[in-house]
Amino acid sequence: YSSALQYFAAGLRGLAESDWNDNHLLLFSLRFAHAQCYWLMAEFAQAEGKFAELLPFTESAIERANVYRMLAEICICNSAYDRAVEHCLKGLNLLGVEVPARPDKAQVDLEYQAVWQAIGSRAINDLIDLPLMMDPVGLAIVDLFQTLNTASMIVDRNLFFLGGCRIVASSLKFGNCDCSCLGYAQFGSTLPRLFGRYEEARAFASLSCDLAEKRGLDGYLARLQFLTGMISFWTDGLLAARQCLEVAAASAVRSADNAFAGFCYGHILVNSFILG
Repeated sequence: YSSALQYFAAGLRGLAESDWNDNHLLLFSLRFAHAQCYWLMAEFAQAEGKFAELLPFTESAIERANVYRMLAEICICNSAYDRAVEHCLKGLNLLGVEVPARPDKAQVDLEYQAVWQAIGSRAINDLIDLPLMMDPVGLAIVDLFQTLNTASMIVDRNLFFLGGCRIVASSLKFGNCDCSCLGYAQFGSTLPRLFGRYEEARAFASLSCDLAEKRGLDGYLARLQFLTGMISFWTDGLLAARQCLEVAAASAVRSADNAFAGFCYGHILVNSFILG
């Protein structure tokens, strides 16, 4: 990422700030990727500063929402989970999606039932054949939800569950994408402990992995593997879960997903302690 940082910096040096009007998309993309490199290199203060500087130059709701998503990702790495939730909710609001910061059980139950109604008589593994999601607004929305889910996993269980339901519902309506894998796995991770639906949880885990492996929707591979590890804890036991988490940790380190590397190692430690 340090080499990429240098290339992006060179590209920015070749363009003047006055080029915003004529080359907005190019300048925005370069500055976004430049800031993202700092995040991937775990230089979080630098990354946060760069993204904060980029906010006034956004021209569309999608651009602004994506900046808020990255600010949330940085907050997660700094364990500032409440601030991460705030950034995600701001981004979703910009795209016309209202989400309560503290949903109650009744709201979550409605979202849960809506997912099963949308699935209908289809088998869970048949969802792999859904078309790809192409709408840029829809993609930005589910991307915000996957970041929100990372923070809400720590902050609020109802919000975590609601976010997973929304990703699944969006995927069923508009098609699959990288975030769909996370949504299906997240939805599946709640089924054993809250509803006793172990076989459905396994099916959602299998669907998520198949989408990544067979359809190439592996943009969040480490996060997906972490969530399948959470499902495995309930369906296959501690040893199987630890093995999944070890694979996820290695993926997170390779992709510089610093937050999930930490989550994986934390769970591996706990599982190992319990296993003896």
